[in-house]
Amino acid sequence: MKGKKGNLSDVFTIIKFAVLFAILASISLVVLFKFNDAVASSDVPTLTKTKSSSIVDKFPLIFDFMFLMALLIPWGFSLWAASKIPSDPLFITIIIFVLLLLGLGGIYVENFWDELSTNAEVSTSVNKATIFPFLLDHFTIVVLLYALTVSMVLLSKDRGGIS
Repeated sequence: MKGKKGNLSDVFTIIKFAVLFAILASISLVVLFKFNDAVASSDVPTLTKTKSSSIVDKFPLIFDFMFLMALLIPWGFSLWAASKIPSDPLFITIIIFVLLLLGLGGIYVENFWDELSTNAEVSTSVNKATIFPFLLDHFTIVVLLYALTVSMVLLSKDRGGIS
């Protein structure tokens, strides 16, 4: 994304980054909760068990907001970049093609997430988070909203772009 005003590959890169982050966050939550269970069942002082439990209980909220920021900040930059690109009627055909691809990709990711989140170990950890499981359960809609808002900004200006 360096040195460019905006590009179609940037949209795909941002979406891939967000999905990868969510999958890594869910795996990290599984590891953290297993670690906390090991600490709780070991011979350590009660204060250590309490501190470990309180720290681990805060991680789902942290991952939720990190995932939300990983989506919203690039979304804002994409909208800004789309406002700087000169419009052309040819973009309508490209946008229709991209919406089809993103819709199919969103369905694929949603199915992958559904399979991953129904795993017994992952579901107990991920159920403590609220934002990123919800967004991944409705990932096709999120991706299409992302693409439609960028498309609307791209096509709703004069040919020369916004000065």
